[in-house]
Amino acid sequence: MARNWIFGRILSVGYALAGLVLLVVRRSATGPGIAPDVMARLFKPFTTTKQAGMGIGLKICQSIIEAHDGKIWLTPNEEEGVTFRFRLPAADAEMENVARGNGAR
Repeated sequence: MARNWIFGRILSVGYALAGLVLLVVRRSATGPGIAPDVMARLFKPFTTTKQAGMGIGLKICQSIIEAHDGKIWLTPNEEEGVTFRFRLPAADAEMENVARGNGAR
């Protein structure tokens, strides 16, 4: 897991292999979080929390991940901020070896 300070906030990114066929990626950040009413529609097109945002970035991410038989979701953190996660099926045994740091065989 990597942790970086960005504008006084903590950003952490990590991944895990869940079983032998699933890759889960996590991106957490501290901050004000997302209001529950916005969270309920966050993956709908043209939903944004930014003043100049277009509101299509998360929808594009969702479309790409789902096209690869994956899923993306977010959960509020206990104290502050949110965590985005997505999961993807591993491509094959060779990909699992690479993900585990064993290199291609």
